[in-house]
Amino acid sequence: MPNLPGFKNLAGLEQKIIFLKNYKYKFMSTIPDFNSSELWIIRTTLKERYGQEIEIQLADSEVKLDPNSIKLTWCPTVYWEVEPVAFIILKTGPERYRGQFFYGENEFYGTGIDEYDNISDCVTILLKMQADHENTQKVNPVNYHELK
Repeated sequence: MPNLPGFKNLAGLEQKIIFLKNYKYKFMSTIPDFNSSELWIIRTTLKERYGQEIEIQLADSEVKLDPNSIKLTWCPTVYWEVEPVAFIILKTGPERYRGQFFYGENEFYGTGIDEYDNISDCVTILLKMQADHENTQKVNPVNYHELK
């Protein structure tokens, strides 16, 4: 482990990501990163949907995989934006995925399916759900600020 200024011994922590200036160090994770085939499927599906290349970013997200547990797990994440919406796909295990889209920090949506075993289904249904949501908003717009 690199000697990062200002950090104590982190040996007891599980699957943590540390960002400090230009340093990035990832502890051993039990969930494999997205492989080149999975990333190709995501990029190809996005290009088919939008008719152009969409930049994706790789990240890690700390999420609660089991709703009945307090344990958080670091999951490989793919993130992209197509204004005004942003999308994430979490890899929750080998060939296990979750998708969400959001319009800001208070407006998150899922697909209604807890987890997918096929990356193509996950990204396709995620994009379809967002398009359906957008079309519904055009027909029946809701001012979310008035709901508070």
